[in-house]
Amino acid sequence: MPHGPENQLVGLRSRFGRRATLRVGAAVSLVGVAGAIGRALSLGNPGSAARAAPEDTAASPVASPAATFTVLMTTRLRFDPDGVTIGAGETITWLNDSILPHTATGDPAQNPVAASHPEYVQLPGAAEPWGSALLQPGQSYTHRFVTPGEYRYVCVPHILSGMRGTILVECEKGPEERFVLSGSQGTPPGTGTESAPFRLR
Repeated sequence: MPHGPENQLVGLRSRFGRRATLRVGAAVSLVGVAGAIGRALSLGNPGSAARAAPEDTAASPVASPAATFTVLMTTRLRFDPDGVTIGAGETITWLNDSILPHTATGDPAQNPVAASHPEYVQLPGAAEPWGSALLQPGQSYTHRFVTPGEYRYVCVPHILSGMRGTILVECEKGPEERFVLSGSQGTPPGTGTESAPFRLR
């Protein structure tokens, strides 16, 4: 092949053209790789992508449940607190927080000292008697009060030790009464048997 100046110039142009083509091809490849990485990062990081319009998370109106108040049965042989004021339809839960068994009894027929102290257990005229089973430590009893008025109740085993309480129910009469023991409904926790109010033998 001739090696004149013209041929040398063509060879240089050819070599430089191939290099330029390779460089352009490499640059295009790098741009393609960078674009792919950018898309992958966008998919993995939602914060870098356009965000969708926030959803409406406003909660639907829900009726508030009736309030529940807790009264502790203590080792000091007291109800704590021993006086509670609630509205008709609200509930009270008695929790045996002591090492002794207790009752919450609002049944005048179960007052062991009714002959001398009938005032220890009293109900409003239209109210039904109510009362828990003998609650062991850790057990609880819940009663819903619907009839307005003053309720006086006792712990039967410790009535003479002063374990008495008063409940004042205000407002109009609500739904009918219902009884609930902790654990399964109507059953003391851990027993698996139906519970009945504590009664004197």
